[in-house]
Amino acid sequence: MLQQVDNEGKPKHKGFRGVVRTIAKKSIAIFRNLKEPMVPRAFSSKLTNMTAPEGLELFFTTMAAQPQVYRQTLAVMMVHLRQIIAQEGSNSMCADALSVVYNQTLRKSKICITIACHSLFDKVMEQARQAKESTQKDLATGVNEKPQVVTEYENNGEISGNSKREKDSLRKKARKFSVVKGKLYYVVNGKQREVIKHSDVEKTIEEAHIALSHHGRNAVVSPFELATGCKMIWPQDLDPKWAKEEDVELTEGEIDNFESIQEEVAMERLEKLTEIIEVRRMARENILAEQKKYKSRYNKMHNPQWFEVGEKVTMQNDRKRGRKGDVLACNRTYGDHIS
Repeated sequence: MLQQVDNEGKPKHKGFRGVVRTIAKKSIAIFRNLKEPMVPRAFSSKLTNMTAPEGLELFFTTMAAQPQVYRQTLAVMMVHLRQIIAQEGSNSMCADALSVVYNQTLRKSKICITIACHSLFDKVMEQARQAKESTQKDLATGVNEKPQVVTEYENNGEISGNSKREKDSLRKKARKFSVVKGKLYYVVNGKQREVIKHSDVEKTIEEAHIALSHHGRNAVVSPFELATGCKMIWPQDLDPKWAKEEDVELTEGEIDNFESIQEEVAMERLEKLTEIIEVRRMARENILAEQKKYKSRYNKMHNPQWFEVGEKVTMQNDRKRGRKGDVLACNRTYGDHIS
């Protein structure tokens, strides 16, 4: 396969979206080759029906929810991810951004922020890809610690744009996100605010998926719950008792009741499965209904209108268009129908 080159004969950069897609595909390929008990068999079948970014998010979210169980798997994937980033990002302006986002979030088991970063930075990175030179001073975030800006790096050039206003708006977008001491921050009025907090983790995930799909909010529950059937749990929410390595001896009564307990667990899982199937069905209906509504509205606004001779129509009064105080629609027309 020939590599694309620019006018000067240099290889073209993939850009942020291309590098993310390549890393996701290679990561999932490595994940599928891992053997049990490092990887639950159930997730291999789920990944076949998902896109690369969705599968990567599902994998890392599941691993992060139980770090003690999948500690070895995370360690193996970290090694492979560093190699993939080094290979795919060596000739790309996105190498530094990907390294910061992946390394810092993987280290703290907060992987879903990478999906949010992809959607939030995508437009900014795409416009900045064609730039030539710039300085860190132009992209200063206004904080004293001189943080690294995730969306723009020293290899980038002047921000592209047709006018000074577009360039200024693009610089404002780039200033909003910064990395200081391994943490991702959102800068508002010169003050740093962490993107992820314990209280709004679910909100962050929802916003990320809404950015990826405009109809995500109609699903009511999080995409992770729709995919796995259970709510996402962060490590800090887990009960520390289960993670302790202690020898627990069952009493005779507990041994006798073990089979009945297993039956109760099986029935509970079956009920949960039926519930999540119903939730998926309702989410699909809501999304389809919302898409149909948007489509009908789009067709009404953009499709050309055709009239036949003798058909009655109303003519709009341009003098009253957008005038404040006009509540009724009839106030904005000349009155009687004309033909």
